[in-house]
Amino acid sequence: MSDRTGGAGGLDLYVATRATRSSPWGPALPFIYRSIDDEHQPSLSADGLELYFTKAGPADRDIWVSTRSLPTELWGAPGPVSEVNPPLDDGSPAVSGDGTRLMLARRSLGGTSPDWWTYRRGGLGQPWGLFRTGSSTSPALRA
Repeated sequence: MSDRTGGAGGLDLYVATRATRSSPWGPALPFIYRSIDDEHQPSLSADGLELYFTKAGPADRDIWVSTRSLPTELWGAPGPVSEVNPPLDDGSPAVSGDGTRLMLARRSLGGTSPDWWTYRRGGLGQPWGLFRTGSSTSPALRA
């Protein structure tokens, strides 16, 4: 993420690629989605097929996701993860290594400190369901 000149909003996501793990990185290019809102706190799934991020709008922050079929393909148009976005302030998404758990920080509107919430799903591409409400300390996210 960056607030560099030429971005669409305050904070925007950028993507850099390389041909192999030992190749040099190419230039950082704007992510497919840019808005006047802030996009930040990206979390890439272990298989490289899902990119979760926080989108901060005028009223609250929500978790969004962009997907692709193969790590070599371009990202698809992102959208909100509706199952995890109540009218509260959400951020800092982290997806587990096996892609079946999503942890996020949630703060009630006007609240001062977030709690950690964990969502679970049966497999990739399936909807998220609430697994556990959290505490104000950050637990480890294990696959």
